[in-house]
Amino acid sequence: MNRQDRDEGINSVAVESTVDRPDGISGIKYNERTAMQSPSLTCPYCGREIELSQALTHSIEEKLSRQLVGRLQKEVQEMEAAALERAKVEYTPELEELRKRIEEKEKKLKESAAVELQLRQTKSA
Repeated sequence: MNRQDRDEGINSVAVESTVDRPDGISGIKYNERTAMQSPSLTCPYCGREIELSQALTHSIEEKLSRQLVGRLQKEVQEMEAAALERAKVEYTPELEELRKRIEEKEKKLKESAAVELQLRQTKSA
């Protein structure tokens, strides 16, 4: 038997062992070829094999993702509130000035309309 035949023989043998949990759900499957890699779990609902490291990583990633999204939403809300406050402080005096100008122009327009009406009445009389 040469080395290649011996290596192929080793690679073609796969011995799996399953550890069952006390609650009856099939547990972790170990594959001797991949024993140095991560063990896998069999999903009790769909039967799909999931690497244990992937299952743990996915759970942690989801938790961190939710935390990050929550933090980012809070930061966005705080930044929006700060921007609104800054805009109020910065633009309130300008808005007040513009309102006063509008009121003055409306007052002058009414006065001009009253004067024009009075002039028309005196011409027609």
